[in-house]
Amino acid sequence: MKNKVQFGISLAISLVGILSVPASLLSFGFAMPSQFEETFLGEFKYKVERLEKVEGKKIVFIGGSSVPFALRSELIEKNIEGYEIVDFGLYAGLGTKVMMDASLDSIKKDDIVILMPEQQEQTLSTYFNANLMWQALDGEPSLMMRLSEEERTELVKSYPTFALSKANYYFTKSTPKPNDIYKRSSFDEYGDISSDLPAYNNMPGFHDENMPILFNDNVISDDFISYMNDYNDKIQSKGATLYYHYSPMNRLAVQDSFIEYHKSLRDKLDFQILGNPGSCIMDYEYFYDTNFHLNNAGAINYTRNMIRDLKILFSDTSEINFPYAKKPISPIEEERDGDNQDVDCFEYQVKDDRARVSSLLDIKERMIIPYRYQGKRIDAFTKETFQNVNGIKTILIQDNISSISDESFANCGDLKRIELKNNVPSSIRVGRKLLEGTSANIYVPKEALSLYKTNYFWSEYTTRIYSLEDK
Repeated sequence: MKNKVQFGISLAISLVGILSVPASLLSFGFAMPSQFEETFLGEFKYKVERLEKVEGKKIVFIGGSSVPFALRSELIEKNIEGYEIVDFGLYAGLGTKVMMDASLDSIKKDDIVILMPEQQEQTLSTYFNANLMWQALDGEPSLMMRLSEEERTELVKSYPTFALSKANYYFTKSTPKPNDIYKRSSFDEYGDISSDLPAYNNMPGFHDENMPILFNDNVISDDFISYMNDYNDKIQSKGATLYYHYSPMNRLAVQDSFIEYHKSLRDKLDFQILGNPGSCIMDYEYFYDTNFHLNNAGAINYTRNMIRDLKILFSDTSEINFPYAKKPISPIEEERDGDNQDVDCFEYQVKDDRARVSSLLDIKERMIIPYRYQGKRIDAFTKETFQNVNGIKTILIQDNISSISDESFANCGDLKRIELKNNVPSSIRVGRKLLEGTSANIYVPKEALSLYKTNYFWSEYTTRIYSLEDK
């Protein structure tokens, strides 16, 4: 505890000098109890703790949240003798790079490290989110010394914003207490997700259209290739071995062939790729709420394939001691209804039993996206519906909408409020850059405000989310 206090005082002094921020705010930020202990990112320090305490040889899996949703570490330990398993995957929003950096001090001779970044542009880059990292460090700021100098510099710059946010939670007694799967209590002792919630695919259309899975050279940055190769050099200097492995991928979201991409990646990496992408592309029935998050049955099957790949690596011909899981069936969704007063203001696309708003026919200052069209439930609207449109000040989104595409409100010059009538933020797949080129903020039910601000999907908009009661 003394070391934590000394570190906090030292960092606070540095921050005052660099940023001219009141020392009282900075010191109080470290003195306050952790406000993010129960959130998904609150798991970070416990993952580091497990990584540190394993004394024998270990296999460390590194990546975003697809890792804890994909692995059953206990099954790997039972089938791969001589190694303890550490699931060091947390959240792609932090960046893959930061998980690599945070792991390095605890890698030892004869360890095996497996990189499993999700197949998307952000995770296959040197992206780093300092604001989210502070949430992960809350209560254990000394762990920032595990990060690179560049990352620490970004943390210093972003600390005042975090300290103010933390103080607001503390003084308003609104400490985040997530009630869905995205909370620290969802993790088991290995760092895997252990919950009954991911039982089946709950995505509309069984995949997230905001998250296409691409296999081309543009999806992975040259800087990230170089960073992985540099990381490999550091791993090798410790007497450990690094491998690359593809994360789980929803077959419905894959948009092109992986063959040429895989060959190119193999040539660029200085270390071996374990397994192949084909076995990581899985049927939609095995996914949960994103194109990379497996449900419980999917995790069993992905883990079995991972064990197979490891046994091939070790020339181990023994049998795997558990079977593949069957495909779970998604239940029929309960029928509901809502406000349809603006149904004639839009055009629609209809497919099967669902409808989608495709464009505007009329513009009003306050517009309500309707619940149904010709009896069919509306579950989304195209990003072109509101983009670059002036004259709308408020858009109300009801709980029938389960997907909001990237840049959906970009350059809506008059837009001030996006109102969400949905108490469950995880039920909406939300894209990136929704508010680019607009001064609008997002307003949600008061009772769900904390959930939205700390939600896995909505983290990009934390500073622009308010209660519906706010004017």
